[in-house]
Amino acid sequence: HWLVPSIPLVVAFALAAVLSPTDAVAVSSIVDRNVVPARLMHILEGESLLNDASGLVMFRFAVAAALTGSFSLAAASLTFLYAVGAGILAGVAALIVAAKTLQLLNRIGGVPSEAQVLVMILMPFIAYLIAEHAEASGILAAVTAGLLTGGSGLFRYLGVSARMQAMSLWTTLSFIFNGALFILLGLQLPDIVRNVPPELSSRHWLIEPVATVLILTLCLIGLRFLWIWVGDIAQRVAARFGKHKAEPFGLRVRLAGSVAGVRGAITLAGILSLPLAMA
Repeated sequence: HWLVPSIPLVVAFALAAVLSPTDAVAVSSIVDRNVVPARLMHILEGESLLNDASGLVMFRFAVAAALTGSFSLAAASLTFLYAVGAGILAGVAALIVAAKTLQLLNRIGGVPSEAQVLVMILMPFIAYLIAEHAEASGILAAVTAGLLTGGSGLFRYLGVSARMQAMSLWTTLSFIFNGALFILLGLQLPDIVRNVPPELSSRHWLIEPVATVLILTLCLIGLRFLWIWVGDIAQRVAARFGKHKAEPFGLRVRLAGSVAGVRGAITLAGILSLPLAMA
């Protein structure tokens, strides 16, 4: 809003919310695991799951405030807590349903591995639909179901063949969806460049919009660096109280973590969901 005054503050909040999620698939595709410390890689891949959920919930509130012209902090806070709480419960419920279904298939016996794979594939969609029906966060429900899958021991109900098929299918689906989204972005890029709004090109048709993008990118990197630094200090304090050794990040690792916050599928999907005009 300070950089481009013609963008209202509430729309700037929506932009901030949709720019916050990072893309785990993009990060793991471009980063060499043998070079990056395992702890940093774990954070880069794990943060995107939680950022997707929280960022999209914030994005929904900001868009609603921009369209209605009204915002209540108390109402939004209660709605946010409900969306988060009910979303987590929906994810747990979907996980329990999947576990019971796999147990039943094991008791029946002779069930093809494809049926077990189908249960695993449908689980996040079931979680999403349950949460959306309850007007909660469907993204957070799917993330919760996914995060708890490994720790809950759900894979022990799958045969070896089913496990291999499920992992292969998920990898393929992830690759297809991410590739399709970036192809969509590439197809739209020429129109985006040709139709730069006059508010972003009043001084110069090329330099001003490019400078705006660069400044926003540097702001995102700077905020990430500051947040990693604060988290590092908090970990040291917690380690001192817990009487265990902390593993602080060096300057190079902080810089790498700041630059490695790659935006991808969730950000693009959020931007494409913005209404083009208000009522």
